[in-house]
Amino acid sequence: FQTVRRSFSILFLSASLIFGALLLLDFTEDGMPLIALIFEIVSAFGTVGLSMGITPFLSPIGKIIIMLVMFVGRVGPLGLLLSLMLNQKDSKVEYPKEGISIG
Repeated sequence: FQTVRRSFSILFLSASLIFGALLLLDFTEDGMPLIALIFEIVSAFGTVGLSMGITPFLSPIGKIIIMLVMFVGRVGPLGLLLSLMLNQKDSKVEYPKEGISIG
């Protein structure tokens, strides 16, 4: 059951990120076709390297949005969210210690 919840949370976070980035790009980029913006955002999130050729014509804010979507797509939305939300506690892991034999 935990796997199903985790997969739904990843789906929800991914869809929210894509939709939010689409709204921001649609707001900042005047005159760009909506289908091209959707393609660029989904391609950036999937880090597949495909483009419709509009990326060089985006505003600097639009390029930053695309870069952030690429970063979150590469790291993973759930991993990034958990790393930002969880407090770092002392690790209970102890590495073995071994002296070096000389001579």
